[in-house]
Amino acid sequence: MKLKQLESPLGDLEQFSNPKVELEQYPTGPHVAARMLYTVFITL
Repeated sequence: MKLKQLESPLGDLEQFSNPKVELEQYPTGPHVAARMLYTVFITL
């Protein structure tokens, strides 16, 4: 799977409506999330 193929659907996901700072909830952009998932995928 190519990085762009992974990034596109991640951009369509809904963000947190009320993130809780104490739980360290914050939005991660689709590019960063795709990089993280891609790195895990290629190292397995």
